[in-house]
Amino acid sequence: MHAPKPYTTSVEGMLDVVWANRGDADIILGGDFNLTIGERHHTERNDDGTRWTTNPDERAIQTRLRDQFGLVNCWQAANPGVPLAQTLRWSGEPVRSFHVDGIFVPSTWGFPRCTVVSNEEWTGRNDGSRLPRSDHNPVVVSVGVPGSD
Repeated sequence: MHAPKPYTTSVEGMLDVVWANRGDADIILGGDFNLTIGERHHTERNDDGTRWTTNPDERAIQTRLRDQFGLVNCWQAANPGVPLAQTLRWSGEPVRSFHVDGIFVPSTWGFPRCTVVSNEEWTGRNDGSRLPRSDHNPVVVSVGVPGSD
């Protein structure tokens, strides 16, 4: 999914559609939410030095995904207690940790393994011969099979 402006309203609308059409299948959601999809770590700071917090609208969407849908944010589950990884970068903010892309899977699937790819091969940083592949860093997830050890 990719959420257009206004982001919160768009994400809520998409979630309404998914919920209404879920049937009895497991739900996996992923994409560019265009808003923070993880809880900010206490060490994360804004440019002015103030604490960078997850805003109430973002937190409400995270809560809905967890409580109503029964989903976990794979990156946050696999990387507890650390600052959010950067998934969005652009020339105006090349290093700030905007964490707007993610994958959510059922909590019953077990503990996910998840990384955000941000190596030079992907980003094109320090390589003047080509442009970056995208202004988003990919989120890569692997999960166990339900019911397996």
